[in-house]
Amino acid sequence: MDHGCMWKFCATVLLALGLVLPGVAASAADDAYPDPTVAIIIDPDVCIGQPLPFIGKSSVDGDWTVTYLGQTKTGSGKNFAVDFSTKKAKAGQSVTLRAVQTYDGGSLTRTATINLPKCTDQAAGGADLGDGVGNAGNDGLSGILPNTGGLAFWVIVLGVVLAVAGSVTLARRRS
Repeated sequence: MDHGCMWKFCATVLLALGLVLPGVAASAADDAYPDPTVAIIIDPDVCIGQPLPFIGKSSVDGDWTVTYLGQTKTGSGKNFAVDFSTKKAKAGQSVTLRAVQTYDGGSLTRTATINLPKCTDQAAGGADLGDGVGNAGNDGLSGILPNTGGLAFWVIVLGVVLAVAGSVTLARRRS
């Protein structure tokens, strides 16, 4: 390989690395600081007059505020469990349970629409776990799709192999 081909080979490898490395660095930063997630769990088999158990689970420590039918409960930590009274609920009435967890980088909100039956009814109501809305400083997209992946180390290896193969093929054609 002459000096001209060597120079082109080096330039090709540097160009390939320049295109791949910023994506890998961004992916590594995302993996190091994943978006927080919050899930809420509500028993769908509760009827009016029974306590409504609420469980909130998060990937980060924070302060919880949960409201249901004018009742507000607060707590802190990654997990939060509490019971709400359903005595004021009316059969067939849809009410919203709202859970907010505030942490160092922002807050995450989850809601559930609940329709409780009378305890004498055979069919129990259910909880419609609605879409969550997160806000961790990036326009409300935080925590919606955690761990969705990114560029892997093998993308770099593949890029380098392709750059080398292309340079070798180019050098052989010119020889």
